[in-house]
Amino acid sequence: MYNSALVKIGLAGMVGLKQIYGDQYEKLDPALTDGILFDLHDVHPLIEMENLVNSYRTAKKLGYNVYDPGKTYSAKERVLSGTKAYESLSDANTGNNPETSTANWKYVNVLSEQLFDSIASSIDKTIQSVFIRKKLNSLVKTIVDDFRLYDGRGEVTNKNANNGRFVGFKIMLHQGEDLVVNLPKIAFQFDLPCPDLKLYLFNTSQLEPVAVIPFNYNQAGIVKWFNTTLSLQSFEDGDYILGYFESDLSPGAQSIKKETNLVSPQLCGTCNHTDFKLFKTRSEYMDLQPLYVEAAHLNGTELWDESYEVYLEKNNWGMNIQFTINCDLTDFIISNKMLFAEALSKQAAADILLSMQFSSLDNQQLMKLKSQLNYALYGNKENFNKGLIADAEKAIAALDFDLSNLNRVCLPCNDSKTIGRKVA
Repeated sequence: MYNSALVKIGLAGMVGLKQIYGDQYEKLDPALTDGILFDLHDVHPLIEMENLVNSYRTAKKLGYNVYDPGKTYSAKERVLSGTKAYESLSDANTGNNPETSTANWKYVNVLSEQLFDSIASSIDKTIQSVFIRKKLNSLVKTIVDDFRLYDGRGEVTNKNANNGRFVGFKIMLHQGEDLVVNLPKIAFQFDLPCPDLKLYLFNTSQLEPVAVIPFNYNQAGIVKWFNTTLSLQSFEDGDYILGYFESDLSPGAQSIKKETNLVSPQLCGTCNHTDFKLFKTRSEYMDLQPLYVEAAHLNGTELWDESYEVYLEKNNWGMNIQFTINCDLTDFIISNKMLFAEALSKQAAADILLSMQFSSLDNQQLMKLKSQLNYALYGNKENFNKGLIADAEKAIAALDFDLSNLNRVCLPCNDSKTIGRKVA
């Protein structure tokens, strides 16, 4: 498992195209040209501005509607003005000329955007190819599947007074950056319906919440489970805090408390065997601490001063959580990005040439390119040139890694921890 979006950000800038052309061509986005490790023109000479301009769609060819000064545009809506594309920066955008109103419109470099998209796709292809070849998909496994914070539910007569506090849990991960804790389900139990409930996820490394999720709790006294997509991954520093503001509950609503010790269940005489097993499983990967912060010490919906946190042992605040633990190789991939660079450059070059080969544009320059593109991609058996696609596969096959820093539970049992780079 890895986070594709974060990997794309982490590997961005590895490949691009240096801008060495005259003013007859529009300048590419600096993120494609500055500080790159591999110039795609060096990977294959057919990747140059004249060929790109004749192969990729212009703003006119992308089908944007011509700007209408009498129309109201929404944020992110795109228009064509002259030969260029522009994107609205705001809603209710009316009568602002895209070519002059930089506060309301931004210019879209459509060639750069198409190249960014192509390179991002190449990053995914490269990583997936490495996973398949190196059998790293054996690491993409669920370590612990679907265990809950506790078993059962609270007694409807056992309630927490609603004092306008923030209430919830501090969650402290302690198994390293290659594990991710998923929260696929959250349960609530209140004595009244709470249609405006919001769940907040904070990390103590920042003031703003990481996520805010609205829930419509439409029961009374009943445990109701909700699906979520929350994941807890290691920040550089900081722990997670998950909970809600009692002020978001309906007037008079109170949470129903489950009497079980969530911090040291072995000290709780009333804890059942199931809760103890759940604690034992959870404590291998995280520590969890119930807490609250009095209303007077809150800072709106931003994180408060830690000194105001009050810690408890036996309060679930009417919540239950379902956890799964997975291996996550996002940080491993990003920290080893230099090893991927050559393979990525060949994959990115091959993908761009493929886009050029299958371009539906109709111009003489592109027609002349077709035979050259076919040779570049697939080679020629007569002179033993296998082409760029085969070169990309060979570069991926030559990759190997030192896996010794991965969490032991993520290591495949039948593989060596240390693997060197193969020499052809």
